Amino acid sequence: MSRARKPAALFAITAALLLSQTTPPLRPGPLTDGSNLLPIGWRIKPAGIQVAVGAFPTSSALTADGRFLLILNSGSPASVSVIRTNSNTAASTLPLPGAWQGIALSADNRNVYVSGGPRNSLFELTLSTEGALALSKEMPTAATPPAATDLIGDIAIPPSGRLIYAADLFHDQILVFNPQSGRVIDRFKSGRRPYQILFHPDGKSYFVSCWADASVYQYETDSGKELARVRVAAHATGMVLSDRRLPDDPSAPALRLFVAAANTNNVYTIAIDRNKLMSQVDVLNLGFAPGQPSGMTPSAVALSKDQTHLFIAASNVNVIAVADISEARSRLAGFIPTGAFPTSVRTLNDSRLAVTNGHNESISLIPAVTEAALDTWTSQALELVGFDPGESIPFTSPLENVVYVIHQGARGPNFAKLSRQFAAVDNFYLNAPGEEGIQWSLSGVPSDFAQRLRGKPFAATDPANVAPAGTLLTNARLAGLTTGEFGPATPDTLPPTLPRYTQIRLSGADADRTLGQLIETLSKSPLWSKTAVFVAGETPPLLVISPYSRRTLASNGMFYNQSSVLRTMELILKLRPMSLFDASARPLTDLFSKTAESTPFSADNP
Repeated sequence: MSRARKPAALFAITAALLLSQTTPPLRPGPLTDGSNLLPIGWRIKPAGIQVAVGAFPTSSALTADGRFLLILNSGSPASVSVIRTNSNTAASTLPLPGAWQGIALSADNRNVYVSGGPRNSLFELTLSTEGALALSKEMPTAATPPAATDLIGDIAIPPSGRLIYAADLFHDQILVFNPQSGRVIDRFKSGRRPYQILFHPDGKSYFVSCWADASVYQYETDSGKELARVRVAAHATGMVLSDRRLPDDPSAPALRLFVAAANTNNVYTIAIDRNKLMSQVDVLNLGFAPGQPSGMTPSAVALSKDQTHLFIAASNVNVIAVADISEARSRLAGFIPTGAFPTSVRTLNDSRLAVTNGHNESISLIPAVTEAALDTWTSQALELVGFDPGESIPFTSPLENVVYVIHQGARGPNFAKLSRQFAAVDNFYLNAPGEEGIQWSLSGVPSDFAQRLRGKPFAATDPANVAPAGTLLTNARLAGLTTGEFGPATPDTLPPTLPRYTQIRLSGADADRTLGQLIETLSKSPLWSKTAVFVAGETPPLLVISPYSRRTLASNGMFYNQSSVLRTMELILKLRPMSLFDASARPLTDLFSKTAESTPFSADNP
């Protein structure tokens, strides 16, 4: 497969999307070509058959006979869906009071174990021969009610089948449950923010990928003693083991462990020899083009039935990347388009792929991958991609300073007056709601940690909540630019020299008055002629305020989003894009004229 991209940026994909000035503005949703336009500005058109499940499906389990595929839906409300694989239909759905990330089947397939997520527990379910689920019991980790820092994630059952190991995310430990007694019988220390647990085939040790340590650890099963660790890259997440011996290579390792690093574009290969010594031996880059910014977000992996191919869920770009791993060095073979934000991938007994689409509340059941089918899917996937490495965005302007206002307070007379006097963009969409959306606007792409924990409480300063390329604030500082950060209170007076980049959060009832005073002070200062202010909130309009911002906007048929704002600020500050998404975003350059209107703003201060 050629990895060269065709000129296919979102805003010039096909003639069908080139809208005249008389057509209604384009909005996220279904398009005439059968694809769906997302708020982030990229399109999806998943391969295979789509089956509806519950809110935010994140993981799956397959019965040994392959008859039933169980989907853990980690959203609100949480649930487990059972899909008949022969007919692609739902057999049953069981609502749960809370669940997140972890699901596993007992050896006899009669019991299903599901992590209780914020309930700090495990659920034991029974599965009938007809695919019906019933709640058998809940196993709490402690006698006390769960705290905000309690979250049980991945679970795994060792080959012996007698116990259940569970990742206690925020306490950096692995819990060992006895399902007969329903009690925790051991607590073993792990690396920071354990993501996935995977047992060695002999059952004597297990591997843990850790979000915050960029590492994979190996521990003794009975004691939890650390046996080895290998550093890979930021946000080690999904793992899979291959015991296929490489042909004609007597020195080949007994096992290969493939590890996704979600804050990069890479998957790492770790060799495990007969003495269980671990060493990194290969790195596979999944990028659409050499040297592209981060954003692929590889987060889950699965093997083909013959273990010659690796399937990787590249969450933020809505594809399954396919790698040829038949030799010592892995090779990227192509892509398969999926729904929005694929969170897991599993190979069914008949070699079909089952992909959970986190933001579509669906699974994609994709036919067995052949070379011809992969060529077709790859072409389709690349046409849906909004990133064009050859596209440049010209933008010349006397503007030098940027003020970004994150407006989370009440809107009042000043906001309304600014909307009339400066550029107000009504066709504006958040990439995601709440704090996750703010990460989109400040970091190019949020951490996969924030996206996986959507709706779950966590500290913004958590060591795993680190975006792939930092934030606009940190990147400006690294580039040697002066910066300022305020909020919710702003200074009463402006400094003689405004920082090149200033970030302000406004909230509460006083936000409107503070915004009005800020713009009035700026518009009456010598700094005004070189300054652009962007005011973004949870709902439109987006305000673009400067002497050069157009009061009347030309109708160009397209919408803007948080990535558009970030890309525009980067262009003014002459900073490189941080991710695929700000790199591919349509900037707000049409909102600026070449001539300035210097009339100052007068705030209303009731």
